[in-house]
Amino acid sequence: MKCRVSMVALVAVAVAATNGGDFWSNWDTRQVCHPRVHVSPSTAAGLQRAVQAASHVRVAGAGHSFSPIVLTEHTLVTLDKYTDVVAFDADTITVQAGRPLYAVNDYLAAHGRALPNLGAVAIQTVAGATQTGTHGTGNTGCLSDNIVGMDLVFANGTLVNLGPGHDLFDAARVGMGVLGAVSTLTFRHVPLWTMEEITFTLPLATFQLHRAALLAVSAIPQGQFSVLGS
Repeated sequence: MKCRVSMVALVAVAVAATNGGDFWSNWDTRQVCHPRVHVSPSTAAGLQRAVQAASHVRVAGAGHSFSPIVLTEHTLVTLDKYTDVVAFDADTITVQAGRPLYAVNDYLAAHGRALPNLGAVAIQTVAGATQTGTHGTGNTGCLSDNIVGMDLVFANGTLVNLGPGHDLFDAARVGMGVLGAVSTLTFRHVPLWTMEEITFTLPLATFQLHRAALLAVSAIPQGQFSVLGS
């Protein structure tokens, strides 16, 4: 992917902004903040404008993380109005940062395609899930491994396209928001697949006795099998 750096005119766009008294919390309400400015851009230019105008800015996804990574008293950007599919072809899909994973899954499934890996839930936004390192299931690589391109907004409002070979690309795929605000993400996709879950219980002694055989049958690498119990 060819990398480019460009400045996009920061034109006035429709945003939802509230000064003072605003409230944000994560999914279990254990992380709460009251940003002075809350912006919900609907375009790339709006996202650039919000980032450039802020002295301190955090970007929130679906609030699924239990960490305080989003908390701020300054400017909070939420992406619930920034969810479109930008491009789709035989190998990749490009979506705006606020699109939920389940909406990506539905779009791909309608075309007989899927992301190579998924986590246990899909309510997260694509940017939130990848920026915080959601790992997914199995040994196919985490969700961020499937990013093949992305647009990032730097603090000065510059929109930068990153791809393989760019100095920042690998760091930006799981950037925790420190390199800039994610604008779009391009993922590779694969033919639609299904997963079967088989759940059973065994006495611990029986499991320990037959551990190697069970792992061989389930094709689970040794390092990815865990036992829960007292």
